[in-house]
Amino acid sequence: MKKTVSLLMALAMCLSLLAGCTGGTTPSADPGASKDPALSTDSGSNEPAEKTHPTLNLRITSDITSLDPQVTTVNEEYCMFVQIFEGLVKFNGTKFEAVPLLATDWTISDDGLEYVFNLRQGVKWHDGSDFTAEDVVFTMNRAKEMPTTKSKAAVIKSAEAIDEHTVKITLEYSYPNFILQLASYPWCIVSKSVVEANGDDNEKMLIGTGAYKFVSNTTGVGVTLESNKDYWGGEPYFETVNYKLIPDNNTALTALLNGEIDLDQVTTALDVDYVKNADGMTVHSFQRNAAYFIAFNQAEAPLNNEHFRKAIAYAIDKESWCTLVWNDLATPVEKNTMLSVGEEGYCDAIPSYEYSIEKAKEELALSGLSPEEMSFTLTVSTIGYGPALGAAFKEAMSAIGVDVTLNSMEGGAVKTALFAGDIEACAWNLASIPYNAPLFYKLYYKPAGYVGRNNTIENIEAMIEEAGSTYDDAKRIAIYEDISTQVGETCMYVPIAYQMMNYGCSEHLQGMAWCPSILSDYICNWTWAD
Repeated sequence: MKKTVSLLMALAMCLSLLAGCTGGTTPSADPGASKDPALSTDSGSNEPAEKTHPTLNLRITSDITSLDPQVTTVNEEYCMFVQIFEGLVKFNGTKFEAVPLLATDWTISDDGLEYVFNLRQGVKWHDGSDFTAEDVVFTMNRAKEMPTTKSKAAVIKSAEAIDEHTVKITLEYSYPNFILQLASYPWCIVSKSVVEANGDDNEKMLIGTGAYKFVSNTTGVGVTLESNKDYWGGEPYFETVNYKLIPDNNTALTALLNGEIDLDQVTTALDVDYVKNADGMTVHSFQRNAAYFIAFNQAEAPLNNEHFRKAIAYAIDKESWCTLVWNDLATPVEKNTMLSVGEEGYCDAIPSYEYSIEKAKEELALSGLSPEEMSFTLTVSTIGYGPALGAAFKEAMSAIGVDVTLNSMEGGAVKTALFAGDIEACAWNLASIPYNAPLFYKLYYKPAGYVGRNNTIENIEAMIEEAGSTYDDAKRIAIYEDISTQVGETCMYVPIAYQMMNYGCSEHLQGMAWCPSILSDYICNWTWAD
């Protein structure tokens, strides 16, 4: 017996630092029909109205090195290649539900091991060839082999074309979040014939089914895309999309206010106010599912001491830090978790560590550590909020008699050290993974996990593996809630504040919506309204 997954017919929109694209409309009686107001007829005329702003200009901060979906891991590049390539499914806005894209519907076997996808018919690659099940099979097998994606694709046992428009994917084990994973980074479908003819990771293989076609990538200048006039979801409003390379934030702000770019992230409170008050401009703000936190290497003293970690948590005035460190562009984390409300495992039982110097000193006394044994090094980034966060932390620890040495490193080096466990403590910011709970728990909480070195909770690894393969929602969530509560109680991490995302743009730019974790959107949903 098979469970048929009902398919939501909503448009999915989620904004990115630089913009991304959903595939136009989800299935409808006329999926190719455009909703572009500029293409509507005027006074009975059959001629489309002239577009007042056919070119969209966006910013990138560094040169683009790859737009191959199974190669790149860079967010700016991801936001770009989802305009060119499409997956089987996409996210339903902020809800983290999977809705159709290249697949129109699917069924899942009772044991959760077999997924059968019915593919959208009539879809063409940018070179005019037909999209078929063989392209999906090729992409799944390719993901299992490519270095960047092989670990994520390890759950796939096989992919088989049942017919030209039907694919069966068999998993190695039951994986409740598989459909949601297919909506994420590396799962855009590539053309079998194009990749076989041109190879991996080059401009000639950038032939997709998406609303935009690749035109050029010029070092030091940026990337240009053009609209796919034959897009199955309807021709998009913007005929050209230019991603302009502007590394400097001040230069980018000037370009935004001058109309040289149409949208960009605004990163300081002063600039947010400035853009809000500028003629013809507006700012869209939302809380991202990404917490700034302090990570500990619990394999070494003094941070292997639970009472010492709790003392650190009590000594941090999160609310004041949101003003002091983040200039009110962050919101304090209430419970001691990097999850957000609504994510699997977030629950009332997770403790909170409200700011209290008195309680911090009580925990220090319970730790049994001497003042000399309490000293440690905090690693911070030299850019962004790293310097201010480091200074605030050092001052807070000084208030309870703990000596902290700051180790400032370039951002990439901090990330490498954190993931390798080559830190005592580290201040960092990472997004949670609402669409893939098993991956989040493995990365953050396993004893030799991706972030930190956690050896506090007995049998935590077995609990994580059990939850990740439990298809029953209530049972799986109960396990995650148990894990999250124990993580909070043992103070594995000290989450401090959630990041606020602020995007300044022309008031004429419309159609964007923000997904709080996956910072991408489909530009084919955007329009320019006078």
